[in-house]
Amino acid sequence: MSLNIPQHYILQYNADVQLAYQFVGGKLAPLVQSNNHQGEGAAPADFVGPTQANLNPGRLAPTPVNNASVTRRWVYPNYFDHAFYIAKQDVSRVFSGGKLQAEYAQSQGKAMARLRDDLLLSSLFATATTGKNAGSTVSFPSSNIVAPNYKAAANTGLTVAKLIRAKKILRSNGVDLENAKLVCPINSDDEEFLLNQIEIRSKDYNDKAVLVDGKLTSYLGISFVPMEYTDTANYPNASAANVSGGTRYVGLFDAMSVYWGNWQAPQTDVAERKDLSNAIQMYAWAEGGPTRLQEGGVVRIDCV
Repeated sequence: MSLNIPQHYILQYNADVQLAYQFVGGKLAPLVQSNNHQGEGAAPADFVGPTQANLNPGRLAPTPVNNASVTRRWVYPNYFDHAFYIAKQDVSRVFSGGKLQAEYAQSQGKAMARLRDDLLLSSLFATATTGKNAGSTVSFPSSNIVAPNYKAAANTGLTVAKLIRAKKILRSNGVDLENAKLVCPINSDDEEFLLNQIEIRSKDYNDKAVLVDGKLTSYLGISFVPMEYTDTANYPNASAANVSGGTRYVGLFDAMSVYWGNWQAPQTDVAERKDLSNAIQMYAWAEGGPTRLQEGGVVRIDCV
């Protein structure tokens, strides 16, 4: 009878395997300084401090001696890896099972790239190792911090006034803003706050449009990198280091002042595991580590 027709209803499932929404990594590593290293630690750079020339008008006056301070910065590697297993029955029991390996490989690559960004972000304001033989440390200077209520009656998110203040700090530290490549990773909260600034939205304040197709890519000579670093699951290191209570630490830095030491470039290996019923093991690994090279080139903007 017609009342039983619903018994013939079927469920149709998507016959495709696709990646779910996930954060794309690998945004910061191409922007900062980088080099290859070996050993348990490396000194990527020695820095010679500024000196002052002598006003010496006397005829045949003694030759002056000028001394420059010298500092050495150190970086240490982290080993990180990622593995997926695809059993033989997985391929036959999943629609489009042949695509499993390709889609899982993409997901794996994104996870590895996110971790590099995560570690770089966590190093911006961390204590750095210095000294001839790595015997000293240097903390992030409080003079390089923009207060959360700067030019405002209360604590705010990222504002144009805070960006201008941050650039002022960089210039006062000796950063050549005419030639520096300024980078600012921002999450969705601070991007939203910045987009609501009249200086960003109105052409009256700019000689050309700041927003291109609704996207904020650069302003005041600063390149903005969208990155949801407050997400504790995808950016555990950065969220722990750059979020304190309800305050977000937004970094604005010269790309020359942040460093990624590369011990082993990301590599992958796909092989059958005889001990696991010939399952396919997709294994990825890399080794490297970040550091802040110079305090003068990094500013912390506190946002709420």
